[in-house]
Amino acid sequence: MRSFSLLLLPALLAPTVSAGVDLKETCSKLDGVIGSCTGTYLHPVGAVAKKCTSGGTTRTCGVTVLTETRYLCAAVRSGMPDNNDGDKFIRRSEGICSYLPAMKLLSEAENFYPYFEYADVSSASNAALVDTVHNIDRGIRDDNLAIGSNRRNVLSEIATDGEGSGYLAVRAADATLDVYKKFRRAIDGCYNGDGCDQEEIGYFFADYINASDDILDGALYKQFKTWVDLFMSIEKKIAAVKTASKNVQAHLKTASAKVSSVKSSACKNNACKGSVATKFLKQVSDSLAAFKALDATSAGADKASLAVKPTQALISEAIRGLYYALDNQELANLVNFGDISQLGNIILGFRITKGMPDIALRMKKEIIPIILLTKFSTKGSTASKSLDTVLATDWNKKKDLFKTPAARKVRDGFISIQATMKKELRGPLDALNKEIKGLDDALNKFQLRKKNLDWSYGSYSVRRYTVNAINIPCKSSYTETFTVEGYTATYTYPIFESCLYGPDLIYIPNHHIPYLRWSFSTPS
Repeated sequence: MRSFSLLLLPALLAPTVSAGVDLKETCSKLDGVIGSCTGTYLHPVGAVAKKCTSGGTTRTCGVTVLTETRYLCAAVRSGMPDNNDGDKFIRRSEGICSYLPAMKLLSEAENFYPYFEYADVSSASNAALVDTVHNIDRGIRDDNLAIGSNRRNVLSEIATDGEGSGYLAVRAADATLDVYKKFRRAIDGCYNGDGCDQEEIGYFFADYINASDDILDGALYKQFKTWVDLFMSIEKKIAAVKTASKNVQAHLKTASAKVSSVKSSACKNNACKGSVATKFLKQVSDSLAAFKALDATSAGADKASLAVKPTQALISEAIRGLYYALDNQELANLVNFGDISQLGNIILGFRITKGMPDIALRMKKEIIPIILLTKFSTKGSTASKSLDTVLATDWNKKKDLFKTPAARKVRDGFISIQATMKKELRGPLDALNKEIKGLDDALNKFQLRKKNLDWSYGSYSVRRYTVNAINIPCKSSYTETFTVEGYTATYTYPIFESCLYGPDLIYIPNHHIPYLRWSFSTPS
């Protein structure tokens, strides 16, 4: 037979009354039925004449009732045949007659409010009383008495709180009465003068975290995993930007040399001193300078590349924060300093809980060189526009401006310069701009580039209750009369009939669901 703390026995003598029969009074008559089913009684099976001998004469002088030993539980089953009600009661008798009355009493006791409402684990809590609450709750559960809760509504509330603001949430494992008992025992030394058993506290959190599937493999883990994949891609894109940048500068060197050569030949003897030629050559010079300005892209790529590994390390740190608790000393401090005073506060034991805001800030700083690299898109756009300007004039249609042989040589030189710059620079520049845009697009997928992390944590309480309407055996006595040869005898034995207990609502201790919630918001 299960048992609960004897600390409460005097108080448990108070009656539990509901609609229907008085549960305590009815159960008090069921010794031998509740729990063990070992009780017996003598059941009459017949009667014979009682013989007396006097003066050598034997005569009938009364009645002897014949009995046999039977189990009380058999009488219960016999008295409650409908729907096997007798057998159903016997199987759950301990929960009905011991644990339901005890739970009702505790639920109405003011000093147990902290244990029922928020699962007190502060220094004011008592481990033995937690055990009592747990064991009574366990008895009700083990006997399959109906337990209801608002857990479904709470899960919906966790998921939808902050709806419209882009919030997501993940849940730690339900902090049940089993978790409550285990944690309160683990921290008992922190309060009883023995000192915190840091190893035991560490074991508790290791087990609890391991059971928190939604945190270990839910939306937050998936978020971090996308970042892992994203920065592997970003690393490759940075390398591609650097390669494209070097290619632009290599082609710029070739183009500059050819332009210089053509210019020297075409502009001999001040042939290019006119306003039209001067304007064009300035456009060429400006364009080449714009391409030269892109030379810094390669150095920017080097700096950006150096930022990838630290960022990846921070992502790994965040993932580890899902899987690992704080170190044992830090966990003990949470208890000693009162940070964990209610069971729902155990969410603080996850490294990620307090660590994520700092990780996010560090990530935002680490990616600055990558952001700066994407800014070279402006210089790339400038170079592209400058090249468009150089190529805009169709010198073949400007024959009226180049009527002399020297002028036609200038015109041919300009056409050659255009062809050279288009051939050498257009393709490499387009490739560079494409790679920078690809990097920019990829980095835009990292929410912390332009947004801040909004991070919160806490715990929701799950209201629990049991409502029961149960057929239970009411014990009474039945007297049977036996007549033999004119003599009469009576025999009284117990019988049982079905009585309705309930419906009765009894509140049972809350469970708690710790959570992590986050979103990304644009800085105001």
